[in-house]
Order: sequence, then structure tokens, then C-alpha cells
Amino acid sequence: MKNPYIYGLPKTHKPSIPLRPIIAYHLSPASALSRFLTSFFTPLIKRKENSYSITGIPSFLEELSQLNPAHELIMCSFDVVSLYLSLPHQLIIESVTEFLIDLNTDITIINKIEKLCRLCLDLNVFSFDGQWFQQIRGSPHG
Repeated sequence: MKNPYIYGLPKTHKPSIPLRPIIAYHLSPASALSRFLTSFFTPLIKRKENSYSITGIPSFLEELSQLNPAHELIMCSFDVVSLYLSLPHQLIIESVTEFLIDLNTDITIINKIEKLCRLCLDLNVFSFDGQWFQQIRGSPHG
């Protein structure tokens, strides 16, 4: 059986072409659990979408076309350095719990999902150069 490992992909659009670390998480023992949690949360997230959610370029353009500002606006964008990948695990668990509470989810289900999320985050291990490491901040992406 293969194990999760880390490798780098070059960011060719950045100066000095740094490497983006990629973990082959699909080889992790927690991969199936992660897929289950994704299937659990996807419909809940879609149900919870709000006025701050933009689902793609067409949605963004639609929102822009509905703006009728009374004064001059300046639009800007920011280069995202890090998404949720660097959050402490406890903050991730607390956010999941709050999200489920906001949806009036049964406390028994919340407790079980918390445990599954914690297990998934704790099993986030990978190898590099013959050594094993555990990612203690953040979570896999994708």
C-alpha cells in the first residue's frame, strides 16, 4: 500500500518560481472519510449560501450589473496568500460546530461530525525524504 507523500509544483507565474507544496492525500487512510464529510457538507453549504457568496464569473458579473452606485467606486482585487489551509485545527472544528448549530442540526449529529472532522485532521500525515510528518495546522485542499 502506498502512503501520502509531499512534492512540489512550480509556481511559474511568481518571481523566482517557488514551489507549491502538494500532498498526495488521496493515498491517506482518511481519504474515504474526507470524501464522506465532503458529501455531507456540500448540500448544507449550498443551502446556507448568502448574499456574500459568488459562485463564479457569471454570478459576479450579474452582481456587478445590479450595482448603481451614488458615487464613484474603485474596484480592487487581492492576491490570496493562504486560504483555510493554515487555520489551527481547533478553529476548524469550532467553525464546523457553529455552522451546524446555525442550521439547527441535532446535537448528536454535531458531536459525531466533530469527532469525524477531528479524526480526519489528525490523520493528515505524509512522508518526505524517508521521514513522516503530521500537518498540525490547516487541512488538505481539494
